Amino acid sequence: MWVDDHHTLQQSRRSAAIGFVNFTGTAGIWRATAIEAAGGWRSASLVEDCELSFRALFAGFRTRFVRDVVVPAELPQTIDAYRLQQKRWTQGWAQLQRLHLGHLLRRYPAPLLRRAYLTYVMCISWQWPLWAIWVLIFPFLIAHDLWIASLDARYGALLYLLPPLGFALFTAVAAARESTYTYSMNSLPNRADIATRFARVVPYLFVNTAMLPHHVCAFLEGLFGPMHAEFERTPKTAAVTATATNSIPSTRPVASRSPKPRLDRRAYFAADLGFTAVSLCWATHFSLAGNYFAALGAAWLAACIAGLRVAQALPRAGR
Repeated sequence: MWVDDHHTLQQSRRSAAIGFVNFTGTAGIWRATAIEAAGGWRSASLVEDCELSFRALFAGFRTRFVRDVVVPAELPQTIDAYRLQQKRWTQGWAQLQRLHLGHLLRRYPAPLLRRAYLTYVMCISWQWPLWAIWVLIFPFLIAHDLWIASLDARYGALLYLLPPLGFALFTAVAAARESTYTYSMNSLPNRADIATRFARVVPYLFVNTAMLPHHVCAFLEGLFGPMHAEFERTPKTAAVTATATNSIPSTRPVASRSPKPRLDRRAYFAADLGFTAVSLCWATHFSLAGNYFAALGAAWLAACIAGLRVAQALPRAGR
């Protein structure tokens, strides 16, 4: 839903603007001298690839994203596998901050804007706890008429709805245009291309919202837990389509059964349950108060979290 757009749009522009792209473990070529100068490959965090990227940056090397070379890659095939992957990434990025944020802020020689942007990249996982705090505080503000829509409902729509919708529309148009160059298309994107990418926003928002408690737990585990946590790899089945590559059959699993991720920990389930319960309480409160706009928002959060858990429990969706 978003990985393709992320690489097509964000990584290529980041590479051109600041000469830095965090390595994502696949589809990359490293100079041996760069790895050696950065201190070699090490397992100091759960995102060794991204950690190496920053060490290479500090050693004076630059990275480049080549957008016209397309490499087939496999995404998680189940919800269990996706949860496992996202946990490792969020936890690893929090560990990365513990390792290198101090060096980036105090000792890395760079202009202020460049350092600020690199800090944003390194601290991207803070979006989850900040979002969680906002989700927990916002209903309280609404209940006590401390939000802007208490003055006029139109102001609330302008402040809370238009910015994310505008961002989604801009991203859809920009990503559709950028993919023209990435996939060697011969014409600019038409309305159908843009509409298709914009339509991804709905499932993307559903999954992202449902994963909020999961990401918060992973972030806290990375920020306060042990640095040398167990690396739980994402199960792969080698299901690469023949259109992506002619050398690999369309569906040929590597093994008869992928290893089942050990992810359903009590803390993660309790976080999902807690967020769902709180959201349902607020949805009920706002419905009784006649504030259906706020009730819909709270119900959406509860439905997303519970819905993904239900989908994960289904035999073919989560296993």
